[in-house]
Amino acid sequence: MFSRSSKHLSFATTFVLVCFPFWNQFFSLEGVPLSFHTVLKRNKKETMLTEAQLKFTESVQAALQNGLDNKAFHYDHDYELDSVPAAIKALRPVAEVLHIDNNFRLKEIHPGVGDLSLLRWLNVSYNKLEEIPVEVARLARLDRLYISNNELAFLPLELWALKNLEELRLDSNKLRALPTYVLFLPKLRELLIENNPLLTPTEVDGAETALLFPPQRVGDCASCSIRFAYNSICFLTFHDVCGHKSLPIVHYVCSERCKEQLQERLNHYDVQLKRTEEEYNSPLRARD
Repeated sequence: MFSRSSKHLSFATTFVLVCFPFWNQFFSLEGVPLSFHTVLKRNKKETMLTEAQLKFTESVQAALQNGLDNKAFHYDHDYELDSVPAAIKALRPVAEVLHIDNNFRLKEIHPGVGDLSLLRWLNVSYNKLEEIPVEVARLARLDRLYISNNELAFLPLELWALKNLEELRLDSNKLRALPTYVLFLPKLRELLIENNPLLTPTEVDGAETALLFPPQRVGDCASCSIRFAYNSICFLTFHDVCGHKSLPIVHYVCSERCKEQLQERLNHYDVQLKRTEEEYNSPLRARD
């Protein structure tokens, strides 16, 4: 079906990465095989890939052909790429580390990144991302998530599922508060949050939380984790997290009952944190 030239074989591999699993496109309605160039032309028209996205796809192709160095894929300093295409899914069998950083026009990452089930480290810093795909929550092995220096105003509510997360870097974004789960990620030990317009207790005193944060149309309840739609209740509290004092934490719950249960859990969190700090500081005071 394909030309025998290595150039056309390279294009064929690129096509597989871009448009799988649409293998039926290789055949006409009568079952007659189409030429590769006909299929490539059709697919390019339908997917509307930009030149920068095609370049990214070719980079994925080359990485798979040559073998990933230490199971890591790097793509950076592409000043034309504005959206990571679906080809990212082709890295699923091998990628454990993914760096897509310093692409200063990049605003969107394909949800297929959530298919990279082996991923332990995701670095998408120094881009122009305005949101993170909720599918990132499926990366159960992820222990490092770097999203520094982007345009994020909010984080997906679903990231509570990242139970193995140890490092979360959110510095230099547009965050005014952090979601509930930042308090309860069991392995989180490092949180970078500097250079964000975080709210202070003085700024929110007497203000309606609903006026400070837009309603979430869909999301996971911060208490029961059940999916809600259009009917969430929002409230704001302040807590110490990973050495940071009095960080604003915004909560979205599905009912008044869940709000009460979450408030009890937050009170318990503060008590436990204070007790831990006292136990840690007690030997230090004894030495003095």
